[in-house]
Amino acid sequence: RGLLIQLATRWGSDSLDEYIAQVREALLDQLDDPDASLEQRVTAAQQFVAFDAEDPDAVSEILERITPQTSPDFAIALLQSLGQCETDELGPQLVGHLLQLTPSTRPAAVTVLLMRPASTMALLKGISEGVIRLSELSPDQRQMLMDHPDATVRMTGRAVLSRGGALPSADRQQVI
Repeated sequence: RGLLIQLATRWGSDSLDEYIAQVREALLDQLDDPDASLEQRVTAAQQFVAFDAEDPDAVSEILERITPQTSPDFAIALLQSLGQCETDELGPQLVGHLLQLTPSTRPAAVTVLLMRPASTMALLKGISEGVIRLSELSPDQRQMLMDHPDATVRMTGRAVLSRGGALPSADRQQVI
């Protein structure tokens, strides 16, 4: 039924709007159900996000459920479900929520931010503004920024890493 609704939405049909609202509400109810298993709640989050991956409100709904009191496993799974989002609002919203995340969940958020060029640019802006520390990026993630296939991300990434002193030096004497 989710695929049928996605298809109708992409075709621009609004004949299923009431049904869509009911399905979204049911998924949110399952996501919030404390008696449901972790797997059921995570599946509900994944379906909710996949339901309309271009909806910025889906990002907000998921992020509202991630607080410092949220179990790390559930918070990480919710963040990973956001990896399906195709909205350009994902990056700014997630960067804006980073300070509310615990140290154990922040790496999952950084990984999600690195999935798409638009959200990677939001990550780089967050680093430039001091919301995210360069030390939160693994060496592999730094390398990924320096070699990113998107030229704008690559150039911005190199500039941000250079300002933060995170680029490796080509001068062997300086390294030693």
